[in-house]
Amino acid sequence: MKNSKIKKFFGRTLSVILTVCLLLGTIPIVGVSAAEVTSNFEYTLLDDGTIEVTRYVGTDSYAIIPEEIDGKPVTKVNEFCFYNEDDYNGLNYTVKSIFISKNIRDFSNTLNNDEDRCLNRILYLESINVDESNSVYSSDAGILFSKDFTSLIYYPRKKAGEEYIVPEYVRELGRSAFSQPENLRFLKFSSPLEKVGFSAIFNGSIEEAEYPVYPEPSSKIDLFTWCEKLTKVYISKDVKWMNDDDFDESRNVTLYVYNNSYALNWAKEHDFAYVIMEETPIEKDLVDEGTGIKVKGTMDTDAALKVEKVENSAEYAVATYDITLQKDGAVIQPDGTITVKIPSNAENCKVMWLKDDGTAEDMNAKYTDGCYVFTTDHLSVYALVQDKTILTGDANQDGIINVNDVTYLQMHISGNKNTDGSALIDETNKQLFNCVDMNKDGKLSVSDVTALQIYISNNNQKIN
Repeated sequence: MKNSKIKKFFGRTLSVILTVCLLLGTIPIVGVSAAEVTSNFEYTLLDDGTIEVTRYVGTDSYAIIPEEIDGKPVTKVNEFCFYNEDDYNGLNYTVKSIFISKNIRDFSNTLNNDEDRCLNRILYLESINVDESNSVYSSDAGILFSKDFTSLIYYPRKKAGEEYIVPEYVRELGRSAFSQPENLRFLKFSSPLEKVGFSAIFNGSIEEAEYPVYPEPSSKIDLFTWCEKLTKVYISKDVKWMNDDDFDESRNVTLYVYNNSYALNWAKEHDFAYVIMEETPIEKDLVDEGTGIKVKGTMDTDAALKVEKVENSAEYAVATYDITLQKDGAVIQPDGTITVKIPSNAENCKVMWLKDDGTAEDMNAKYTDGCYVFTTDHLSVYALVQDKTILTGDANQDGIINVNDVTYLQMHISGNKNTDGSALIDETNKQLFNCVDMNKDGKLSVSDVTALQIYISNNNQKIN
């Protein structure tokens, strides 16, 4: 049983320098003992031999919870520790900053162990600082977290700053974590949460906020209740759960949602004003598993790649694909230029865009790493077409086999180049190479020049 006798403990006053540092939250405090602090607390002895501070009776603007009292560790802070019995609402109007010593394990109350019951009663609280040696709690920028920073426990009412972005490492919001903030106007989240406490966002000065992504809870929690200044809440398509009583008494709120989203349906069902946001295209890299065809570029967030292999209608086509982006079953186009990769073992093909009017356009694809690669701002039907127009011996590809081809082949073998510095004959074009490799020895040489001369003199009769 607890010792029913209430004791009063009064320690010594810290230096002015330490006081200022605590209020500004500019230094970490480690190892502050009862003998080194000003601490005006009523307390009681717990069954385990540790101390629970039950009431702050000091008048300082900072309250340093001592490590020890009477040689016993202080481990608990009662929910009514900062309760002002003289005020109708029980609010403390004195304390602006709290320092939590290393032995504190519990901001206690008898109702569900909710820390906010203690901290919510401090009307002018600006910052909370925690001894670095504390194994349960941490603080950053005056905000109270769990030791590992995965839980945001409490954001002080009077904390300075109009915008706060909940860090990506936070996975849980405590009960009334953002309760009646007076300076905070914009609240955002960096990543989805795993758990949200009851009324985690309640009342206060928030005007615009993002709705957090979190799984369906096992009990009622209600968010953004009594937030009378709240006008805009942005809800992503990743939100799959909202409470029926969200935004209760938040009379001026408008929900910003996306088409075909859970939030849009929720807004309609609960009769809330809403605005449908235009989705911002994003960089995506999509792959069709059946064909291996890839598209990469900026497109709708919900765009899906669909590839259908269709019957070859173009002459000399080795494969034809209907490549589209789709959203909700409808065909859409990318937002700007995208890259398309079509795997194929068939070399020396052109990728042709087969238009609806029956014409075709060369996409100037490059064959690299076993894929035809090209860029486009549209997706449609594309055919891989082998070029069958190169005649045997047509070195200059003018469609006529004559002495000009002999001269052209000689110049190529001698190392002459095009004006752009490229080879006269693209030997990587296997179809072209095979047509001018007259003796079929796998290389272009003077022997091919002689063979070509004979080919022409024999009235273009094929040489074996």
